[in-house]
Amino acid sequence: RRTIERNRTERSSSITRSLGWTTNLKYELNINEENKLYTDLSYFYYLNQVNSRRQHIKNSNTTLKTNFVHKDKLYVEMTYALMGSNKFSGNNKYFLSHALGAAWVLSEENFLKNNKHIDFLKLKSSYGVIGYDAATGFYLYETRYSNNGSINLGERNTSSASRTGFDNFGNPDLLWEKSKEFNIGVEGLAFNKSLQFEFNYFNQKRDDIISSSPSSTTTSIVGIVKTPENIGTVV
Repeated sequence: RRTIERNRTERSSSITRSLGWTTNLKYELNINEENKLYTDLSYFYYLNQVNSRRQHIKNSNTTLKTNFVHKDKLYVEMTYALMGSNKFSGNNKYFLSHALGAAWVLSEENFLKNNKHIDFLKLKSSYGVIGYDAATGFYLYETRYSNNGSINLGERNTSSASRTGFDNFGNPDLLWEKSKEFNIGVEGLAFNKSLQFEFNYFNQKRDDIISSSPSSTTTSIVGIVKTPENIGTVV
């Protein structure tokens, strides 16, 4: 039993809880004196709960990264990441991101190794497809309704009935937003390491951006109903 005294005001509190963990497994192999192989397998899980939010945030990420090194001058890196999010439904909860990168240390080659002006020079490039869910709304894969107060009925509106409101049409086929990213660049040191420089060209294309599209469904109450779809592209 709890008694609230006169002239006392109480308000509801907001409760936030976060939980997460990560694991990591590394393996290194010296193939021979000139070639090395590095492998990194990691797992990440994150849960964020807020009592005033419609849906909890649950994310997972399983990443496999492999690096191959030849004579400390040629580098190749390949990465795969299985990303999970509860903002999507069914098999669409998961997205496989992947990336490939390479670098060539030109200053380790014979034609530059004894150069008096260039201390370090590296050419690099990478390409990857990455999934995004941070900007995705909650429960977009479900058609949802909610309690919407009450309505008065009867003579002189003396009786009332609860009212259900329409929130949104769901799309269970929603996919992750994707970003295709390409980079090529050069970096180095010159003049006895007194000058450091780096030049990069970067290109990004965003696909499957989620946006509300007018559907063919209309009602006399709410009019045109919009459905979230993967229809946006930004170059």
